Amino acid sequence: MTPKGLKLFSIIITAVISLLAVGNIIYAAQQVIPRPLFAAINDEICYREDNNEKLSVTYITNNADSRRIESITFDGLDMPQTVYQDRVGFEDHTYNDSIGRYYTLKRGYIELNITDIDIKKLKENGSLTLETGTAVMSDGSKLQINIGHIIIYTDERWNQQKLIEGAEGDQNSLTLDYKTEIPIKITSLDLQSFESHKDALKLTITVDSSNIYTYKELSQLSEPIEVNSGFQVRYTGKDPDTSNDWRLNMISLDMTYEKDGQYYDTWLISPFYENRMSNSDVEAYVNLWRAEHE
Repeated sequence: MTPKGLKLFSIIITAVISLLAVGNIIYAAQQVIPRPLFAAINDEICYREDNNEKLSVTYITNNADSRRIESITFDGLDMPQTVYQDRVGFEDHTYNDSIGRYYTLKRGYIELNITDIDIKKLKENGSLTLETGTAVMSDGSKLQINIGHIIIYTDERWNQQKLIEGAEGDQNSLTLDYKTEIPIKITSLDLQSFESHKDALKLTITVDSSNIYTYKELSQLSEPIEVNSGFQVRYTGKDPDTSNDWRLNMISLDMTYEKDGQYYDTWLISPFYENRMSNSDVEAYVNLWRAEHE
């Protein structure tokens, strides 16, 4: 190659590398999220004075965002709840974060603080439902957040309407077993939280071990579902090689059922509410959020 040709080749290679670098910078800038994203906390709690309930808090920030959540004030509880940071080890100042290409997954936990004012409301109503709140970040900024569904029951209400018998699952499937000693009728079932995941997950509900309802059938129900002894909710990933932990955690089906002439509202939720998300899961979660909000 002549000196002139070599010089031209070098110019072309340099231009290509520059264009690729600029393209990567532009793409990375497009991945920035406008605010921290909070994974849903779905849990049912039977309140007892001698039992301090712990709730996991999982959220996603841009890599450049060093803020951490310090407290959450739930709409429905009297006092702010301190968020304790998840660290690598005892007395270790290193956070147990998972850092990906664009985002950082951060974790903490709450030791639920129920005051006398909360207990009074709980006893009057039989339950307290927490769905929204205000998060205070380490720089003093405040964010309005959707939490998921946290339901706190009195002992009496818990015994009246508790249906969950057990659950088992792995990264790609989840089975929830519900049992009743008195026949019930499922009068409504809101599938909205499943809609975003129907391309990745299969949903079936098996009633009394024999009657199987698919997602399509459940979405077209016109009559109550009669349950004599129990039912099973099962989610199965359509791709066996893909982890769906984070999807299973996000789903909470709002159900109304009738028992002995009384109507009860409940959520069919995963009890495994601590999010275990890989870096690819985090990016998939953000992409889903973008599709729903942008």
